[in-house]
Amino acid sequence: MNQGGKTVKQPAFKSRLKGFDDLLAPLSRREQHIVVLELGATTLRAGKAGDNEPQLLMPACVARSAIENKNDLTQTRPADLFGHKAQLAMEEKSKEFTLSYPFEDPEQNLDKIEVMLKHVFEEKLGKEPSHLDLFIVDSPSASETRQKFCEMFFETFRVQSLNFAPSPLCALLLAGQTCGLSVEVGHSSATTMPIFQGFVARHGSRQSEYAGRHASNIVARHITEKELTLTPGDKDALIRNVKEKLACVSLRYEEELAETKLLPMEERCFELPDETAIELDRTTIFNAGEVLMRPGEILGVEAPNLVDSIYQSITSVDPEMSRRMFQNVVLSGGAAQTKGLLSRVRSDLSSVFAGHPEFLGTELMIKRAPESPNSGRVGGSLLASISSIQELNIKKSEYEESDNRLGFLFQKTI
Repeated sequence: MNQGGKTVKQPAFKSRLKGFDDLLAPLSRREQHIVVLELGATTLRAGKAGDNEPQLLMPACVARSAIENKNDLTQTRPADLFGHKAQLAMEEKSKEFTLSYPFEDPEQNLDKIEVMLKHVFEEKLGKEPSHLDLFIVDSPSASETRQKFCEMFFETFRVQSLNFAPSPLCALLLAGQTCGLSVEVGHSSATTMPIFQGFVARHGSRQSEYAGRHASNIVARHITEKELTLTPGDKDALIRNVKEKLACVSLRYEEELAETKLLPMEERCFELPDETAIELDRTTIFNAGEVLMRPGEILGVEAPNLVDSIYQSITSVDPEMSRRMFQNVVLSGGAAQTKGLLSRVRSDLSSVFAGHPEFLGTELMIKRAPESPNSGRVGGSLLASISSIQELNIKKSEYEESDNRLGFLFQKTI
């Protein structure tokens, strides 16, 4: 990392997990075949266990031909396209393809997920899946589809072994902690997950479907009103860049929204590649951030506020454990990088707990996970390297011999 012209050496990757050094044994020859896959709603990352950088990072999208020639049975449908090629096809031939992100709703898109993963194994990683041990970093909302994934990986891809870990757990471990409250604000969901000694307290977990996607929708509506001439791919990129640069979470939302003076030019204007600029109004800028905190009020729907979910997760566990959660809140996920979000969460959470005498004298500590928004895969890479975690992997022979595969899955996986 470069700071002021000087190169600063990053801390050793594996030393981040304090107290786990004795478990991080060198990978054996077989263990070098462990591949870590992070199945995010919009991004797929893959690499070897123990590696800091992924071998593959691609948009988790599929472009499928929208044209079927029913009169010519000899003509096969054009092949599916994936990742950047899929996005490019939509830019150049948008009427010939439909673009989808299967991991946004995996239960309904298992066929697309299967062909995408086949492409990943064979074309991108150059590996025969039947020789691999897989460690899957998935969304907390994907727990209900784990059985389907098990069937796919063992019966279709014939992998040697398999394990799963939710991305909020991986993010907390990457922050060097085994106890704390992991708060992941991603594209498709916002999750608060209490973790104690490396185990998820599932009864205290909370999840909302209102997250980064809804911030994007607010920006998208404003850009659509501008009537710009853009390809679908260019429009998606513009929405993402505008949201990342201009959207913010205010400490004084109502007051700042009511002010009449203009925001500084750099806080309300975005320059396009052709050097023209688009200007966002105050409501769009603040609502694109505020929807992450209070989706119910901004969208007019029944939805939990982010701080309410954090409060419920902290107070749902026993008192001693709840104080540990209060002292170690870790934020992760792409939408958690929104300007001002960390300060707002700290401010609102302090106000909510001000009337709780059991937390008097306990310091509220909130921080972002290292390498966020990539903390899920990096933490998963670290977790997959731990020998005691590898012992929990489901082996192909165990899966084939089990009479109760669903119960076996939840017994063995993290």
